[in-house]
Amino acid sequence: MKKHRKVLKLLFISLGLLIFTGCNSFFGSYTSSSGSTTTQNSDGTVTICDVASVTQGATTSVSSFARMSRRSKTVYNQVSESTIIISACYTVSNQEYLMMTSGFIIDKEAKDSETYTYYVTTSASGIFYRYIKSISPMGFDIEKDTTVVREGDFEFIMADGNRYMGLLVGFNDDIDVAVFKFDSPCDYEVLTWGDSQTLSIGDPVSSIGTPVLGSGTLFNTYVSGYVSGQNRLSSVKYQSTYNGTTYSADFLSLPSFQFDAPINGGMEGGPVLNAAGEVIGMNAYRYSESEGKYESLSFAIEGNIVKNVSQEIIEKGSYKKPVVGVTVTNFDSLLNYEWSATYGVTRGLYIVSELHGIASQDGVASGGAAEEAGMKSAEVIIKLNINGIEHEIINLASLSSLLYQIELSDTLIITTKDANGITKTYNLVTASLWK
Repeated sequence: MKKHRKVLKLLFISLGLLIFTGCNSFFGSYTSSSGSTTTQNSDGTVTICDVASVTQGATTSVSSFARMSRRSKTVYNQVSESTIIISACYTVSNQEYLMMTSGFIIDKEAKDSETYTYYVTTSASGIFYRYIKSISPMGFDIEKDTTVVREGDFEFIMADGNRYMGLLVGFNDDIDVAVFKFDSPCDYEVLTWGDSQTLSIGDPVSSIGTPVLGSGTLFNTYVSGYVSGQNRLSSVKYQSTYNGTTYSADFLSLPSFQFDAPINGGMEGGPVLNAAGEVIGMNAYRYSESEGKYESLSFAIEGNIVKNVSQEIIEKGSYKKPVVGVTVTNFDSLLNYEWSATYGVTRGLYIVSELHGIASQDGVASGGAAEEAGMKSAEVIIKLNINGIEHEIINLASLSSLLYQIELSDTLIITTKDANGITKTYNLVTASLWK
């Protein structure tokens, strides 16, 4: 009996060692006093290997964590000085209001031998809409209120404590981008753009912005997480109260990707960065409810879109988005077995039509690029070829994302499928997208 207890005791000690080392064989492995590692395999055989080769795996997670920590510090140090607070004072119905949001430097030019002109991009809704108190009894008077805001004074607060007054260069509400400029004798860094189309779910990302709290601000808060979704497009509601009455409005968000870093009010307009510290997005919005149902659902406008729109605003003072000239709905929202079998697709964009009772009229606009190309309603857009590179169209977000990045010199081919399962292609006249 004592012998059996001794055997059990040794077995428990062995199992404890196996669990402690954390190796991934059937029973695990442990390090012997001789400096080798013995592994009990599932078939009963024993493998002896050098300790160094086994312990390497045990330290991988520690070294990876250390590398991630160093990388995060490097990214923060190279980006934080160029991430700033934008504030605006404005008056509505003889009352003054202050708005604050985040932004980042995207370009600079030498104004003279001692001064630079800096260009800053941010979320248009972040600086123009957040605390607007509508005076319209019928609801949210966007045009009137935003005119007031855009005629206000804009101040830029830098990480080094310097403050500058600046001007609005231009904006686009549809893409939710605004660009400002200010002059400074200081030599600040311009952030580098990355390619947001290379992002995949699971990629690490980080962001810098300044949450605005009731008690003040938390300047240059750094958060990190992972890409948790792509091709997102949803309606965002802004809400405010004036003289005891609550007003609200819906704004359609831009093609965006989802990530799980905690973004809070005031961080809109801040940069979202890849592991190299390149800008691959701009904080757009987050889901939140008073009951706290949603956690870590943050969204960023794709960096390629922000870059193209911002550059055109700097060059031309405004941005005009391309329009295909079709009214569409996500195919998966209509999906049932019969439709899927008929069209031979499961996702894409259905061009609305009287044919199936989806709309009161056909979804191909008269005189638009789609009509010029010969496109028909009641077909499903499944692909867009840009300069010979084919992109799958999953939903409206994926098509919009591509359209916001095209240039006048690009060649575009749209592929559809009709109710007979026939694949069709249409060559779009790119210039017609900007009619």
